[in-house]
This record gives sequence, structure tokens and C-alpha cells, in this order.
Amino acid sequence: MKKIIIVFLAILLFVSLSSFKTLKEAYQEEGMEMFGETHWIRADMPVKYEINELGSADISGDSEFTAINNAFNTWKSVNCGSYAVDIEIQYLGKTPDRVGYFDGKNTIDFVENKSEWPPEAGAEAIAFTLPNIRGDGIIIEADLRFNGVNYTWSTSGSYNRMDVETIALHELGHFFGLADLYDNYSCYTIQAVMCGYGGGGTKRSLKQDDKDGICYLYNPTKYYECNKISDCKDGFVCKPYVNLEGNTTTFCLEPYCVPINQNDPYCNDPLNTKAADAGQLCGDINNTPLNIGDDIFCKNQMCLQSGVCSGVCNMDSDCPKNMKCETITIKIDENTNATLKACNTPSGCKSNKGCPSDKACTIYRAGSALISVCNDYIGTKDVGDQCSNNNDCKTGVCYNNYCSAFCSLNADCSSFGSNYTCTKDINISYDGLSRNFPICTKTSVSQDAGTDIVVDTFVDVPNYDAISDTNTTDAYIDSGVDIHSADTYYDATKDTYPNTDATTDHPIADTGVSTDTYKPKDVAMTDTEAVCTCDETYSCDPNCECDPECTEGTNDEVVSSGCSCSFVD
Repeated sequence: MKKIIIVFLAILLFVSLSSFKTLKEAYQEEGMEMFGETHWIRADMPVKYEINELGSADISGDSEFTAINNAFNTWKSVNCGSYAVDIEIQYLGKTPDRVGYFDGKNTIDFVENKSEWPPEAGAEAIAFTLPNIRGDGIIIEADLRFNGVNYTWSTSGSYNRMDVETIALHELGHFFGLADLYDNYSCYTIQAVMCGYGGGGTKRSLKQDDKDGICYLYNPTKYYECNKISDCKDGFVCKPYVNLEGNTTTFCLEPYCVPINQNDPYCNDPLNTKAADAGQLCGDINNTPLNIGDDIFCKNQMCLQSGVCSGVCNMDSDCPKNMKCETITIKIDENTNATLKACNTPSGCKSNKGCPSDKACTIYRAGSALISVCNDYIGTKDVGDQCSNNNDCKTGVCYNNYCSAFCSLNADCSSFGSNYTCTKDINISYDGLSRNFPICTKTSVSQDAGTDIVVDTFVDVPNYDAISDTNTTDAYIDSGVDIHSADTYYDATKDTYPNTDATTDHPIADTGVSTDTYKPKDVAMTDTEAVCTCDETYSCDPNCECDPECTEGTNDEVVSSGCSCSFVD
């Protein structure tokens, strides 16, 4: 997500740092760490600008156009000792256009009508610059307006008139990313151009403080091109930049920071150390993953669809563990895609339904992040099969000794059985890392007190394995092994179904018919009542309708009567 910072930068009249100050530092002094060092980037150079053809109503001829161009050239011609300031400009000439905020053009004009002068700038402002700044400090547009409503202009240094070149030189300092100075040394001792107070007269050359500031921001070794993650020094990240022409270049820049409010923990962190590096989850300060594709929390704005921060690369060895260097198109903000070579993962998924038929939604380690991706099967076992470790399962998820699968909804689990649900926050460990995921888990079914299961679930549920429980040879239910802690009275040699009450087990096996293992004639139909409370003996109780010893005929028609509990299948 891209956030644009909008600020008015004006020079004031009649309000009267021993060093330069960047816009970043100015905002820090106000308690707002809103972006990195503010500057234009080489990918957008030469910086192109135009001047409204009407110029100033106070000046005949075209001298105001010359004065503004002179001010641009003064800034771009600064000698920084071992290097020249890294600024290129291009004057596009006069234009009939007025300043149109955030229109992709850098326009300069004189405002002569009171209705056109923005009230937020204030009548006392001699001029103001309005830069359009990205969350990482890169200026992508800036407009400059001179106040012709409240001030009279000149290019000759006339007394009681504002000098165009003097004011333009100051405002262009803002245009290039410098802030106002208000200390006595800057404003009175050396009279720096970037002093925020104007008192008339001319000031058409830069002082050392001004030069130090522009040399700091436009040092050619400061914001340089990079080809891989490791190219950038501490505090900088290699990230893509798409210029206005749509061309992608990768630079070592400060981490991207998006201000939410003045207390936002990211923007109070100058190096954005709480945001994610390449190979980490695109998550918040608690490392909680956000929506797939959210780019706020990657320092380099490169959050992959799988939920992991990518990085610029030349080859696989430039990437974090299990990430491959591929040419991909990645969304770096809501309006911009960049195509470049970057560290990639398989496509992210939330369940098997999001993957091709020959793939599974599997556990995957990318860098220092555990994610779920559409990938080749890890093991050979399906959901519900017994497993001893993650590598046994196709999905790579072994939970409580049974293979499971990723999910986001209960519907993602329905194909594995009606008793499967999507359970959140199950901790999964894999390849030395662990993370909570939502996975499909099998719900247990309680037994009733006595003779049956509420919904005839001796066919699949109580054994907790993948084998259909349709006969007495099932390993968990019918061999005498008791896996239900409440099944205290289970006796496999005398009783073919476990009861959970405290009464004595039936002394003989349930004979029934050959097609019925657990209860005579009760195979294909669902019980409507699970407990027969009036069945007190091992022979027919005449007054008990639901006594199985009393049934005869077809369809379990009851011949006894007088019991309040109805039991007819």
C-alpha cells in the first residue's frame, strides 16, 4: 500500500542551525517520523519542470523565468569536493497549465487572485512548495507557487519587493528535500538560503550549510543501484522503483515506512527494524501474518502472494533458503507493479482446493518463514492416515499421529468426512521452525450410556483411524483395546459394543443376524433415541418398548408396550 505525504513548505516574512536540515529531521523534531530522507531518485532524473506562461503580473518581459532557471542551476551545480551533486534537471519551457496538485507534473506559477491562494498556506507566506512524497521519502512530484496576492515581485533586487531568484532558491531547497532553518547562526550569522524567515533583499548564492545539505542528499554513493539483497549497506534495502515512464530500477534505499498515526511503531523506528526482511513473513510487529499480498510490512515493499517478503537477486544463491531467483511481476503498491528478478516461492494457498489436482497445499519453509504453498506431495499418505512425522503426509502436516490438511473454512475439510472441521491456531513444526495454522481436525463423538452410539458411529468415528469400522476385527474397537478413557467397563470377550455406564456387561455376545455386528437388525437406519432406560434384564421386559429382546417381525416392530421411551427404527 502506498501512502503519499502532503506538506506545505513556505518561507515567511518578518518573523524573525548551524547545520543543514532535511525534511526528515524537521518532522522528527515535531515528533513525526513520517518517511526516510526526502529526495528525488536517479531513476526519475532529469527532474523535469515547467513554468506557467503568465509569469508575474509585476514584471514586464521574461526576467522572472530566467531568475527561476538560475535558481535551479545554482542547486544542481554545487561542488561537493570529491563529487558533484547528483542532480539533473530539464526545463520544459512555458506552459498554459496552472499548478495541478498531484498531476504528475512539476509546475511553477504566480498566484495573482486571492481565490486561488490556498488558505492553508496563509497570507503571510511569500511562496510555498508542495511535494508529493512516497512513504520511503522519494519525491515523485513537486509544485511551487509564488504569492502575487499579498506581495509584489521583482528581479532587480528593488527595495520593498520580493526578489524572484532569492525566493525561488529557497523554495527549490524544499523542492529537492531540504527543510527550513530557524536558528540565529543560520539566519543571522551566515544568512543561509534555507533560513525560514525572509526580510527582503537578495540572497542568490548558497552558504556552506545549504551546500552540505544538498551534498548529503545527492551523494552519488548514497542512493545507488543494486542487483541483490547484499549489495546495500546497513540501514538500507535493495528495492524496486518504478519511474513515471513505467521503467523498473533497483536502488539501495531506506526502508519503506507507512505512517498510520504519530504513535505508529513503524514510523517511530528510523530504520524500520520491526518490519520484515527478505525471507520473513509479511507480518506486523508481533510477526502475525496479514492478508496475502499486503506489502506494508516488507522493508523493500516486496511481499509475495505466498505471504513472504521477497528480495532482489541475480541467482538462487542470492536468496534466502528454498527461494528461487526468477523473473516475476510483483505488486509494490496499490497502483504499481514491478517486473524484475526476485526471490520467489511456489504459489501460496489456504487449502487443497486452491491447488491443481496433481499438487497439494503443503507446508513449506521459505527463508525463516513457514507458509502453505501449492507444491508436489511431500509424503505418500492421505488425510486421516496414521503418520509418525510430517514427511509421511502428502501435505507435510502430521497432527496427533494422523495426516491433516490446511484450511480456512469448514467446507475445506468436508471432503475428508462429515466429522472433520477447520480448527484455527494449531501449532505445526517443520524444518526447524514452527507456526500456528488452521488445519482440518477430526471431531470425537461421545458414547451414550449403555447400548448404542447416538448416531450409529461405530462405522468410522470412535476408532480415529482411516479403516471403516464395519466388523468386529477393527483394531481399536473390537479387539479389546480401549482408547476411550470413559469406557471403563468394556469387555471384548463378552460384549461386542462398549458401554459407558456402570452396569455389568452382557454375559453373552450379541448374536443378532449375520449382517448386524452390534445390535440386532440395526444396520442401515439411524437410531432416534440412544438410550433404552427401561431395559433392566437380559430377557424381554414386557413393559419396555425399546427392549431389543422384545422385538420381532420385520423392521424391528415392537410388540411390548407401556414404556415412555419410544424406540422404533
